[in-house]
Amino acid sequence: MRYTPEKLQDLLHKVELEHRLSIIYGLESGSRAWGFESQNSDYDVRFLYVRPVNWYLCIEKRKDVLELGTSRDIDLSGWDLRKSLLFLRKSHPVLLEWLRSPVVYLEQSEVIQDMRMIGEEFFAPRASVHHYIGWAERILDRYFRGSDVAAKRYFYVIRPILCCRWIQAIGGQPPLQIQELITAIEMPGKAKSALKNLIERKRAGYELDSIGKIPLLDRYISDTLP
Repeated sequence: MRYTPEKLQDLLHKVELEHRLSIIYGLESGSRAWGFESQNSDYDVRFLYVRPVNWYLCIEKRKDVLELGTSRDIDLSGWDLRKSLLFLRKSHPVLLEWLRSPVVYLEQSEVIQDMRMIGEEFFAPRASVHHYIGWAERILDRYFRGSDVAAKRYFYVIRPILCCRWIQAIGGQPPLQIQELITAIEMPGKAKSALKNLIERKRAGYELDSIGKIPLLDRYISDTLP
């Protein structure tokens, strides 16, 4: 099912009312932000929020994540602003990607642009490389042991690898869109063609479509993953 930005904005406003908080930033993460969504990809909607002042005056640690689960093709969750600022201080790659998502549903505070500027100025390349390598290794270990692999798993391995290569070769925060990474990062010609072809197949197909192993991409992964 497809949702318009307006429909997703309405959903975020409903969350505000039901949970008595203010959402200052709502965005798309996952395949729709990374440029390899399929015909039936979920919407991975993320948001940053603030609660009433009294909530922050409690001396006990309180839950700072709101996980609303998946329903009707939407995966919905958010972080409290204080948690987000702590992650910004650590140059946390997930937060940095959220702040630069190409698909923004709402932005209602100047603090978001301030956070983007801080994230850019104090970007920690080592922390990001460590994050992306760990991400790729986890996907490989969990999903690549058999002979049948869902197309999206290749992207969940290769995109982090390309992000690492961007950081090492170009510097700064890597772009979210896989097409931009493919254009900028040097790859063997046949591997690049295989990856572009897989993107086209993924976008024309369905989320859980399985494919056989792709030797050209398997070789690229083994040759480039540290």
